[in-house]
Amino acid sequence: AAGGAATGSWRTPPPPAAVMNAAITTSEVRSHEGDAQPWMMVDVARTDAEARLSAQWALKASAFRTLEQAETTRREHFSGWSAAQASTLAALQKQAAKGRGEQADCLSFLQQRAAADLAYAASFSKHRLGGKKVSELADLRAAALPGGAGSGCAPLCDAGGCSELAAVMSVLGCMLHHAAEKLTRFGESGGLAKELSASLEAYGAASDAACKAFNSDVVEAAARLDAACADAFAAHRTAWHQAQQNASAAAAGADGGKDLWLTEFHYRAAVAAFSRRLWAAARGVRQILERFRAAEHARVATLHGSLRVFVSLQQRLWADVAASTTAVHALFKELPASTGLAEDPKAIALEALLSPGSGHDEYASQPALPPSALVLHEGSLLYQRAVLRTWASAHAVLTRDGFV
Repeated sequence: AAGGAATGSWRTPPPPAAVMNAAITTSEVRSHEGDAQPWMMVDVARTDAEARLSAQWALKASAFRTLEQAETTRREHFSGWSAAQASTLAALQKQAAKGRGEQADCLSFLQQRAAADLAYAASFSKHRLGGKKVSELADLRAAALPGGAGSGCAPLCDAGGCSELAAVMSVLGCMLHHAAEKLTRFGESGGLAKELSASLEAYGAASDAACKAFNSDVVEAAARLDAACADAFAAHRTAWHQAQQNASAAAAGADGGKDLWLTEFHYRAAVAAFSRRLWAAARGVRQILERFRAAEHARVATLHGSLRVFVSLQQRLWADVAASTTAVHALFKELPASTGLAEDPKAIALEALLSPGSGHDEYASQPALPPSALVLHEGSLLYQRAVLRTWASAHAVLTRDGFV
């Protein structure tokens, strides 16, 4: 809008008063259209000083138009450059946010997985088999020795069956105990989580520093110098308008205002600083992008390496658990074979339990309780249902208090 307003001011200032007093001559010229009416030509004779003054103002007007066109071109170029830098900054910020989110997600996964492994291993201590904790069943050989877990079974149980059951429980307890130990060691290590946490902190600091430097050293610095150029040219335009208004006073020898060269010099100095800033910004952008690329490469390398190590440790963990299970099973095979459940019921010694004098027949010899004195009558009766009006049978008791 300012450029459009200034376009209408490209006019030569009015001639000074000395020109109005110059000699005026007239002459008739034959018309080119062939009619009889001649043309009147008016000629104003100018002095050399007046001609120099007119040429000087024409030169000033041409210089102003040249600067105005240069300022328009500079603003258009800066507008495109600024949009490109803003797009680059937005891409950096988006990638930085994505990198931090990806790193934080993996860190949270490792931390939650370690917590889950520890909770899973700790839950084994709460399990019970055969009235004992799983940790107490971890010794497979102790359970199979004479006087072990199967020796305390009741007389009604088969001793061989008790040993068989105790051995199976010990096998299961050994498996769970070894799995819990390995899960606990794996969950308490925390080395990968610490490494990812340090990588996340370093990447966050590097990416934030890169985005901040790009915004302050490139975008904002160039915007400030662009505003300085616009202000300097606005001041030069104001000085040009004032010089046009004071043209008559300057021709008469009076004070014609400020020197146009001063405002033009200030504008040219601002443009020079602006150009140096853009040149330095191009080099600064490359350096910032290189630092960001190095931080992104370090982040991806650390994350990739940590996840590969985690997968390897998981494979090793469950391979160790499987190996422990196999070892426990092999040890179970080496133990003496149990007799199994006896096919002869005499092995359970029921006759000894039910024989006279064993103490188990005392309850059968006790007399029955006497009939209740609170019951007047009891027996079956039929009653009619209230809704369906059908008859149903029930065993009823009539008490002395009058209740049925």
